[in-house]
Amino acid sequence: MDYFTFVKGKDATDPEPIVGDDDPGTISIANVKFDAGKLQDYYVFDMQGNRLGLISVYGFNAAADLLKSSSAIRASGIYYLRSRTTGQMQTVRVSMYF
Repeated sequence: MDYFTFVKGKDATDPEPIVGDDDPGTISIANVKFDAGKLQDYYVFDMQGNRLGLISVYGFNAAADLLKSSSAIRASGIYYLRSRTTGQMQTVRVSMYF
């Protein structure tokens, strides 16, 4: 998604309509989910694919921050977060300073 255009009124028209494939002037977003405010579970994996645990936070950024500050991670390296709900993955680089 690139941007949103908000218009006022029940019968307002979009000043910059996007033409869809099925019906000119419309786009279907029926399968889009906005769960940013919902607590989500993320599996944590190491580089060898070993599952290290599960964390529950509000989004990938919060999961990465928690992983970086966790005392449970004792080695620098690359770790993987995988959303338990969607299966989406993200890498996180952890640097340990002693």
